Amino acid sequence: MVENICNELKVRPLLPLWGNKPMELLSRYVNDSVKAIIVAVNPKLSKEWLGQVIDEKFLDYLRDNNIRPCTDAGEYHTFVVDGPMFKRYIKIVDGKKVKVEHDGWWFLDVLKYEVVEKE
Repeated sequence: MVENICNELKVRPLLPLWGNKPMELLSRYVNDSVKAIIVAVNPKLSKEWLGQVIDEKFLDYLRDNNIRPCTDAGEYHTFVVDGPMFKRYIKIVDGKKVKVEHDGWWFLDVLKYEVVEKE
């Protein structure tokens, strides 16, 4: 689909992640110290994951429950708060879990955060 649209526009798509195995890609992010927190989950996932950093425990949970790691089907959404390329990181100070009644999704409503210099 992306290629068809780009062909119509006479634009060459650059897809550096295309063709990678999703679990290997997510594992690489974890191993490279990219810190992403889970900010939304659909009913397949527990609301207890909200606010948690994606780590090996979460990857194991995905494997054990046959959930696609790169969220093609939208099981969860993340927010990157830190990584080796950042000079500062985002610290979530306060938040609450909010459920959307009509479809069962849970969201982390960030109420307060700080941008912190790295040492």
